[in-house]
Amino acid sequence: MTAQVKNYHGTPTVFINDIPYFYRLMWGSPPTTDGYVLDACARRYNVVYSQGRCQPGFVIKEFSTWKSIYSAAPNLPAGVLRGIANFAGVHIYNDEGDVIYATKDLLAIHTTAGGHREIKLPMIAPQVYELFSNIIISKETDQFEVVLPSSSTNLYFIGDRKYPGIT
Repeated sequence: MTAQVKNYHGTPTVFINDIPYFYRLMWGSPPTTDGYVLDACARRYNVVYSQGRCQPGFVIKEFSTWKSIYSAAPNLPAGVLRGIANFAGVHIYNDEGDVIYATKDLLAIHTTAGGHREIKLPMIAPQVYELFSNIIISKETDQFEVVLPSSSTNLYFIGDRKYPGIT
């Protein structure tokens, strides 16, 4: 799933897989006095048709040290959330939609589809070690590539400490 901001009839609009996202929006109430986003300085990306009126449905406002994002739609798709996280400067390990849990020393990846993956680490790791198969995947790297079986969970050690069984 890909999320992009494109021009739609003169209005910047969020597209998911090349379909304007407002086709999937439901109405909601942002925290304002009348229930709608009225800030003229905010960038409005979509509109929501609610109670006979078109109102902003996806809005971004940037401040000097932080960003505010409002969406009238509940349950945003993972691709949109990943795009928001990327916009906020959050490290993204991969763009494939896998479930990823990460700590300083461990990285768990669960995939349903499987296939080739390029994993991007937030910093250079002294070694990347696959814990279930006792294999060192890479050393001194900030990214690595693996082929994951479908419906699998994989656990990697990322660090420089010596553990029994790691060669």
